[in-house]
Amino acid sequence: MKKIESEIIYKQKVFQIQDYIDTHLDQNLSLSRISKISAFSPFHFHRIFKKVSGETCNDFIQRVRVEKACSMLTSNADLKIINIALCTGFSTPSSFSKAFKKYTNMTPSVYRKKYSLIKGKNGTFNDKEGKEAQSPGGYISDNDLESLYIRRKEMNVKIEEIGKNRIAYMRQIGPYGTDNIQLMQRLKKWAVTRNLLSDSTIILGIAHDDPKVTPLEKCRYDTCIVIPEEYELESNINETRIPGGKYGIMAVEHTSEAIAEGWEIIFSQWLPESGYQLDDRPIFERYTGGSVYTNIEPKTCEICIPVRKL
Repeated sequence: MKKIESEIIYKQKVFQIQDYIDTHLDQNLSLSRISKISAFSPFHFHRIFKKVSGETCNDFIQRVRVEKACSMLTSNADLKIINIALCTGFSTPSSFSKAFKKYTNMTPSVYRKKYSLIKGKNGTFNDKEGKEAQSPGGYISDNDLESLYIRRKEMNVKIEEIGKNRIAYMRQIGPYGTDNIQLMQRLKKWAVTRNLLSDSTIILGIAHDDPKVTPLEKCRYDTCIVIPEEYELESNINETRIPGGKYGIMAVEHTSEAIAEGWEIIFSQWLPESGYQLDDRPIFERYTGGSVYTNIEPKTCEICIPVRKL
């Protein structure tokens, strides 16, 4: 087997394991168990995983567990920290606190206070700077109600039920930015030679890691294309599935500035007032329409966050 072919297979195996870990964080993820799934011996798997991802498998598991805990802390003000620790695979509160502080330089309770956006039972929530807002007894005045209506209308976020999708994807590990655009062009070139691009094609961009927790050089970004169930995908292309459900969707101009502002608005302004909370499904950017199957950049991007009722 040629060296370049073996490298592709190794990357594909590691990406598959990363996807498995992402969806099984509450389970026992020992090296022996993970290596069996990869079909490599523990010794070889350890070396291959570190070469592809830049970190050991155990370090990766711990980091993404902390990332998920961060999301749970900020999206559900009433969920006890001990329950979050158990849901993310930590066996004891002390092991959770130690790992959490390693990656965030703060305790879980301090992190929640600083970044929480969702109201708790007492009617309070924190913005990104940690300032508290009060809504005594859940009461809202007519003036506040009108202001809330205007803000929601201007934000133009819609709720959509998205079905379960089978996707083929290419992954990049490194800082988010212009390289993501180049990755999308690579995916398009691959898809066009297989007649997978049309005006009904759906392309997704998934940023897996939070730069507040993950070093930029280890951030994972996937460019994905939704493929039919009957399509026979060649073995050297990554494949996974995205579960369906309700999503809050906001369309923005496809510029780095507009997309960054859109993410800020949908999380810090729309979500806290929406009556929804963040759900445990992938967050992604969605691209559809004519620009998907051309060489030009898309004009719009849809920011999609998974939600469920409070």
